Amino acid sequence: MKNYFSILIAACTGILLFSCEKDIIVELPPVDAQIVVEGTIEPGRPPFILVSWSQGFFDPLDIDAFNSYFIRDAEVRVNGVLMEEACTDALPDSLLPILSEQTGIALENLFVLNFCVYSNPGSNPFAVLGEVGGTYNLEVKVGDKVLTSRTHIPQPIPLEEIWYQTWANTDSLGLIWARHTDPDTLGNAYRWFAKRINRRPGDPLNRPKDLNFHAPIGSAFDDQFINGTTFEFAYGRGRPANSPQPEDNNAEAGFFKEGDTVVVKWCTITQQAARTLRSFEQQIGTTGNPFASPANVVSMIDGGLGVWIGYSPTFDTIPLYPAE
Repeated sequence: MKNYFSILIAACTGILLFSCEKDIIVELPPVDAQIVVEGTIEPGRPPFILVSWSQGFFDPLDIDAFNSYFIRDAEVRVNGVLMEEACTDALPDSLLPILSEQTGIALENLFVLNFCVYSNPGSNPFAVLGEVGGTYNLEVKVGDKVLTSRTHIPQPIPLEEIWYQTWANTDSLGLIWARHTDPDTLGNAYRWFAKRINRRPGDPLNRPKDLNFHAPIGSAFDDQFINGTTFEFAYGRGRPANSPQPEDNNAEAGFFKEGDTVVVKWCTITQQAARTLRSFEQQIGTTGNPFASPANVVSMIDGGLGVWIGYSPTFDTIPLYPAE
């Protein structure tokens, strides 16, 4: 009898649950597209600025849609100097590797997508060049909208030492460690990039493993908790989004590998830049996590979204072999 009633209760419960099912469709309110600015400047180099429209979360993402996000014919000025628009569909293929190195955009993307970059005019390629200690005012006009920002290039503060160390029980994979002394002046901030410069085996073009510098997640921080101290830290290998390379899609992902030669690009940046980059990386790191706290990415652009960063880099080259 008890078994009979148990089965009956379970059946009734199931009927009630299934009969209460209802498809819920959430209608998201429309959101106006915003102007997004991504700009950088470094010592001895001209400014590079991308101007685009923001993209809706459910908007299509194909080549045509991607190309439509770039804003053509914007009026972009740095320290009052009018920048000139250059689009990849009008550049010879021989210049694309140089543009890739300067902007950090993957070379493969430059060949298939029409990126438009604003930089010094061709008639005066040295109109604005980055200088340590220099301040750079950015103004972007799109129709009747005006966006502004300001950045400066801080003094470089080089690393004291870098070395390679294998990770846990792996025999050839590891991290690059560094020792750094932060000056006793609160407000310093930093960002880490690295690239492998040894040739990729089997590449018919004999190219290096990394064409650009890549920043790992957590690459930017300030000295709020380390002001005036000497400290050690380590980073794994950053990788480009949607990379097809085997080492970015197997157990080697995120690790450096013994035998590679790596150039570390260690940059001093402003605190504001570090806050913006950190908020951006936090969003990337929590994508798809329903328990993560929602937060907006901090913008450096008044009147829009984006970044305008002055980088002050120093470089170290290290062949990857375990420390003795």
